[in-house]
Amino acid sequence: MNGKYISIRLFDSIIQNLLGNLQVLPCFYLGRCQNQRVIEANGNIYPCDFYCLDEYYLGNINEVGFKDINEAPLLKDFIQESLELPNECKQCPYLRLCRNGCKRYRINNKYYYCEAITRFYDNNLPKFKKVVEKISKIYSENKENASMIMDK
Repeated sequence: MNGKYISIRLFDSIIQNLLGNLQVLPCFYLGRCQNQRVIEANGNIYPCDFYCLDEYYLGNINEVGFKDINEAPLLKDFIQESLELPNECKQCPYLRLCRNGCKRYRINNKYYYCEAITRFYDNNLPKFKKVVEKISKIYSENKENASMIMDK
């Protein structure tokens, strides 16, 4: 818009995924929890900002170190639980782009917004692929230009 970049997190994530930059994607977009932890004002540690609940309490920063937290069976189980995929997800053409979404939004291990996100990709994925082609072309041209400059 007028040459100014506008960031929409979902759109940025889709583009990064299509470019193969998975390391920059948020966990909700990867469909699996990560070791990101939340430390509340009182020092209580939880595995995720959506799960600051007694049953997911990992300890208190004033009493336990990050090494212990990182190795906590509760944290490992929390992450492992998010990896389970329903069979219908395994057959979905958008699996790479969704991976069953955030576990917070799963009902009986199925992403609540599955049908909506499928319609969204059905209607919009070609547009995102065009953006990715443009980005790839610009990157490729800039890489060639940088290489020519470095060779001089």
